[in-house]
Amino acid sequence: MFKKRYSRPGSGPATLSSLPGAPKTVVLRVMEYDENGYTEKDVNSVAELPNHSELDDGKVRWIEMNGLGDVETLRALGAKYDLHPLALEDV
Repeated sequence: MFKKRYSRPGSGPATLSSLPGAPKTVVLRVMEYDENGYTEKDVNSVAELPNHSELDDGKVRWIEMNGLGDVETLRALGAKYDLHPLALEDV
């Protein structure tokens, strides 16, 4: 069911690599809710995701990334939200 993925031997810590055979297409979805309701929408790129300044509005958000074959999208997501490189490697 789940395939183990390891960085190449000799690669440095926090090296991002895609799962061999993983599709390159990525689907990004944002789900958010508060006391007034729930919304869910697909976005086409990391640039369309809410910025840090938009995250302080009292809503709870879940950003889902389906398809880990595109390392650049994962890297952009990490840069946008200041995610630690070792956490991105674990994804």
